[in-house]
Amino acid sequence: VRSYDPTGALNGDPITWTDTVTSSGSHQVAQVPDYDSPALLVRSGSSTSIELVHVADPLGTPELITRSIAVPEYSSANERPPTPGGANLNPIDRRVLNVMIRNGTLWVGHSVSTPEDSRTTARWYEIDLDGWPQAVQGQPFLLQAGEIRPNADTHTFFPAIAVNGQGRAAVIY
Repeated sequence: VRSYDPTGALNGDPITWTDTVTSSGSHQVAQVPDYDSPALLVRSGSSTSIELVHVADPLGTPELITRSIAVPEYSSANERPPTPGGANLNPIDRRVLNVMIRNGTLWVGHSVSTPEDSRTTARWYEIDLDGWPQAVQGQPFLLQAGEIRPNADTHTFFPAIAVNGQGRAAVIY
């Protein structure tokens, strides 16, 4: 994670930054349309969790604070769906692809396979942040999760999620 104060750059001064190393894995930065929402990184955790990461004091002595959120079991989306031309698409893996914070909730999308179905499936989560990270003792928790499976033969993947101010979500895949 690279943290810097943009003030100097806006005045034409050189930028100085601090690098903070995270654990392995691909992190996605949450989109934050509400001015008072925290900056968070999100990644796939174990086969039953999503990890949230907050960088405390990013311009001083950065510290990574992590919360693990229990979610329904999943694995990497490795079944390669065929294209109309016969080639197989690469759904990449189970990494988090899209994240958004709106009104104190975190919305997450990624491609998975599940124990019940090996097809590549777009999955989304709504997570209540419980005031975290501003409320240090806050314990985020899963509100709801969903999978997009229009029929028994269709693979869905690369989900992107957006939420309006009234909490209505739209997912495209």
